[in-house]
Amino acid sequence: MNTLLWIAVLLAAVLATAILTRRRGTPGHAVDTAIRAAAALTTVGLAGIAAAISYQHLLTLAVEHGQTQWRASAFPLSVDGLELVSSLVLLADRRAARRSGWLPWAALGAGAVASLFANIAVAEHNWIARTIAGWPALALIIAIKLLSGLLEHAAIPPPSTVDTVPGPQEPAAANNPAPDLPDAGPPVGDLLPRLPVDLLKRIPVNPDPYQGWRTAWAALRDRTDTKKNIAAKLGVSVRHLQFVEAAGRTGLLDDPTPPAHRLAALATTTTPPQAAPINGVPVLDPQ
Repeated sequence: MNTLLWIAVLLAAVLATAILTRRRGTPGHAVDTAIRAAAALTTVGLAGIAAAISYQHLLTLAVEHGQTQWRASAFPLSVDGLELVSSLVLLADRRAARRSGWLPWAALGAGAVASLFANIAVAEHNWIARTIAGWPALALIIAIKLLSGLLEHAAIPPPSTVDTVPGPQEPAAANNPAPDLPDAGPPVGDLLPRLPVDLLKRIPVNPDPYQGWRTAWAALRDRTDTKKNIAAKLGVSVRHLQFVEAAGRTGLLDDPTPPAHRLAALATTTTPPQAAPINGVPVLDPQ
C-alpha cells in the first residue's frame, strides 16, 4: 500500500510539472495555473485511491484462486496496468497526430472489463456489495481518461505573440519607386490547371462530345438532382459523371473550346524567346 501511494505521489508531481509548464506568459496565467494544478492533483489522487482499492480486490481474488507470492502481487498490475498502457498509447498517438489502430482500443476495453468483473468477483452476493466492489474499477478508468484529456489539451501550443510584435518599418514605396516593367502576360503553363494526364486524356477532343461533358457539368453544378438521376437522363454512368465533375471543378469545362484545342493554339501562337545579340550583332534564327 505504501509503495502505491509513493508511486501515485511521484506520478502526480510529474504530471503536474508537465501540465503547469504550458501557457506561461499568457493573460490569466495565475488563474489557469491554479485550475490546472487542482484538476491534475485531484484527478491523480482519485486514480491513486481507485487503483489501491482495485489492487486489494484483485490481490484477494488471486490468493483465493491459488496464486501465491509474487504471482498474486503481480496479477493486479497486469489487469489495471493494461488500462494505463493502452491509454498512454492512445494519448501518444493523438499528440503525434497519428491514427490509432484497433489494438490499443481493444486492450483498453479488455482491461476495463476484466478489472470490473474481477473487482465484483470478490464481493458478497448482493447488488449493493457488487456495486461497491466494482466502483473502484470504474473510477480508475474514468480518472485515467481524464488525465489523458488534461495532457492532450496541454500539448496544444498557445497562440504565439511573436507575429504581433511590430518589426522594423520597410522603406516607403514612394521613396523607392519600382521600375515599370512590361506586362509579359501569364505563363503558358498557368493558362490551364495542372491536372493528372489521365483526366486530360478523358476530356473529348471533338466539339460535340465535349459539349456533352459541359451539359453534364451544368446539371451537376445546379445541384437540383442526384448524380444517379442525372446519369440516367444523360445515358451515362455515375463514374463518368465523377470525371466530369473533377474536370468541371478545375475550370476545364468553362470554355466552349476543348482543352486540347486550346493547348494546341497556345503552342502555335507562343513565340520562342530570341537569343541575345553577340557583340551588337543579332543572332538569326536558323529556321
